[in-house]
Amino acid sequence: MKNYGPCVTVRPRKGGIVKFRFEVRRNRPEDWPATRTILVNGRDGVKLADMTPQMEAEVERQAEALFRQLGQLRALENAELPRPPKIERSWEELIALRREHSNWQRLKPASRATYASVQKRIVELLGWDPALAPSTILESQIDRIFLKRMVSPYRRKALYLETRRLLEKAVRENWRDPALTITYSGTLPESELRVWTADDLRCAVTQAITDGERGLARLLLTQWEIGQRLQSVRFFRYGYQYENGCFFYKCRKTGREIRIEVKNPRARAVLDATYEHGAYMFPSAEDGKPFTGVQLTKAFTRLRRQLKGFDPKLQLRQLRHTVVLELALAGCNIPEIASITSHNLATVHHTLKHYLAKDSELADRAMEKRERRRLEQVSGLSGEVIVDGARRIYIGDLPKAETPQGPPATKGRPGKASDEER
Repeated sequence: MKNYGPCVTVRPRKGGIVKFRFEVRRNRPEDWPATRTILVNGRDGVKLADMTPQMEAEVERQAEALFRQLGQLRALENAELPRPPKIERSWEELIALRREHSNWQRLKPASRATYASVQKRIVELLGWDPALAPSTILESQIDRIFLKRMVSPYRRKALYLETRRLLEKAVRENWRDPALTITYSGTLPESELRVWTADDLRCAVTQAITDGERGLARLLLTQWEIGQRLQSVRFFRYGYQYENGCFFYKCRKTGREIRIEVKNPRARAVLDATYEHGAYMFPSAEDGKPFTGVQLTKAFTRLRRQLKGFDPKLQLRQLRHTVVLELALAGCNIPEIASITSHNLATVHHTLKHYLAKDSELADRAMEKRERRRLEQVSGLSGEVIVDGARRIYIGDLPKAETPQGPPATKGRPGKASDEER
């Protein structure tokens, strides 16, 4: 589907009708609604098949006008904000010291941008009052302000963690008394654990093919097989990261060399069907280029909404967690799992600690082992329990055949027969 400009979303309706909306999810000016309607020929909604170039240009013009208006209001609000007072040893100076450190310089640009946005929020919340300076602020003050101003527990936790790093830096710079340590980091709500099933995958792949997103369908199948990081997988190319049924690449995050052979013949047939040396394996149907992170999220969200009965909260990244769980249930140990998914050993252990506690298959398997051991002890046989519907059959190994034993050893000297033997 065509991109009509920033902040424009296309909402499909029944009968092939779509509605255009201008959405602003964050940093909205006061009294600016979250959604504004974009009319086409004076109507809210039009059939996608009836869209003409003139209609598309009209939508783009309206979106551009709204975006300019939004930018003007944002600039006006920022100009009206009072400037923070000059504070000695302020949060701005402390942040500048943190960014001069070699640890900051080694961060990736995306990580720096994430931390910078959190630091900007800290300055907005704490940089206006000299009583909240890094040298004197207390943990109770931080908790009270963050809890009141930050609704999202995830963003609040990010603020806590970055504030702790900054205050630890203040202690090392002799700005702050070491006794004024900050230990509170914020707690996150326990989210419901979700994993993919084979039926979920089959439905999602079928819907992706129906929508013409064959690249997304292959991406889903690939993630079900190898469970790698999406930031690496979406840029895979035939002949460079995949050839002859084998994935080989260098993990962007850990720098580890990964080599995985696809054992499922059906998955390998799907991957090899479109083999073209140098071509991207998972292109977007819109432009034939790899999905960006935002495009991939939007494409999967559209796909998920079209599937009736599909878990509306199931996420694409949970395919990677499902692979970890499937490998563990197959009897793989933690180093074996880490060699496939490129996780750290501690991360694999942490993931399994959450998911295995909710899975009953492992408990059933443990009870079967216990029952087999009990039968072995009772019967003196060894074997295995076979479950056939409602019947449980114990197949024991055949007892060992008795072997004839030789005559008992004599106590006489070797080479001389006893009187009875003579």
